[in-house]
Amino acid sequence: MITLHLNHGNSHEGVYLRLPATPGEVGEAFSLLDSLGEGKVTIFDVDSPVRNLRGYIMNADVEDSGTLSNLQALAHRICDMSPNDIKVFAGALDSESINGAGDVLRVANNLDHYIMLHGVTNYKELGAFLVDSGYKNFPEHIRPYLN
Repeated sequence: MITLHLNHGNSHEGVYLRLPATPGEVGEAFSLLDSLGEGKVTIFDVDSPVRNLRGYIMNADVEDSGTLSNLQALAHRICDMSPNDIKVFAGALDSESINGAGDVLRVANNLDHYIMLHGVTNYKELGAFLVDSGYKNFPEHIRPYLN
């Protein structure tokens, strides 16, 4: 689930929209926004179980139908994530080049391409994990040359 605080431009006055939302709920939120002022509707704040999602969707133009539909799909996807998936998703966002809600959704839909390695904190530990764990097949004749 994602809760968006929507407003016009830099105004702090706005409307909260909880996603996923029905078309009626979206329409109601935008009607309330229309009564508050004019201008481009943007995301002023975000509440989500994904710790860093806010930074990737802040100031998005939610009046763009593609952005809103991507955020709706993302909210559905997050609802289906386990706590571990949410952590993997947050890390995957930080490791990718994100340029909008479409990229965020793409990462969320491809979590099977990422793995969380508990206890790996540097390149040496990562190398040891990859060589010793059997996660990837590593030629035995190369091992003596590893440091």
